[in-house]
Amino acid sequence: MTESVTTRSSGAANGKRRFVARRLRRMILRFMPLAALYLATAIVSPQPLVFAQSPGSAQSSSSAQPPISAPAPRGTAAAIDAGRSVFNQRCSICHFIDSSAAKIGPGLKGLFARARFTDGKKVTEASVAKVIGEGGKDMPGYDGLLKPGELKALIAYMKTH
Repeated sequence: MTESVTTRSSGAANGKRRFVARRLRRMILRFMPLAALYLATAIVSPQPLVFAQSPGSAQSSSSAQPPISAPAPRGTAAAIDAGRSVFNQRCSICHFIDSSAAKIGPGLKGLFARARFTDGKKVTEASVAKVIGEGGKDMPGYDGLLKPGELKALIAYMKTH
């Protein structure tokens, strides 16, 4: 009788190990493309990937992108170009702008044409700015990392898609 008890417990332990191993494999396979994308971007990019830059740390080489100028009037070509630059630097790793398909985060095509977010809140410039500033489930908040002019330019760019 004791033999069957030990056999069952070791069988349960093996089952749990297999379950954990399967789960770990799935997790690694799920996040491997993101890590590869990040490394490829870091290798190919002429500039180091940074999430926050102090004003004096801008690179002065001719191939480096100029720092994003702050306030441009909403909806102007300059604001949209500045917003494109912010999107490419900060958002494109996780979001598609020209598709509603999910990447890591949701696709943003037609965001302002949607009536509501998935949580039921109304889509407005203020609500989008709040989500960008505070972040979300898997999204970091950019409050303090983006200047107000950059945030307005980003929203102007997102409204064009």
